[in-house]
Amino acid sequence: MNFVLLLSEVILSVVVFTIAYYILSQQTRVHFQNNTNYVSEHKIDAMDALYFSLVTQSTVGFGSIVPVSTISKLCVSVQVFSTLLFVVRWATL
Repeated sequence: MNFVLLLSEVILSVVVFTIAYYILSQQTRVHFQNNTNYVSEHKIDAMDALYFSLVTQSTVGFGSIVPVSTISKLCVSVQVFSTLLFVVRWATL
């Protein structure tokens, strides 16, 4: 049961950060640099936001999408820190 609860927390975290990244990227201020397909864009769509959230949550960090504003860097830092907390919780199961 603990495994299912922890897995659902991780999935919820990915979804919440996906929504946050998408909302941030739709603002007029530049929050992300999208280097996918060698196109330099400042807005990311929902799939790119999900991709970025999954890559960040898994601590892979390919660098195809990069946070450039202070608020986006703070949001990514919170996600990375929450991932570390999830790893510690998984280790104690």
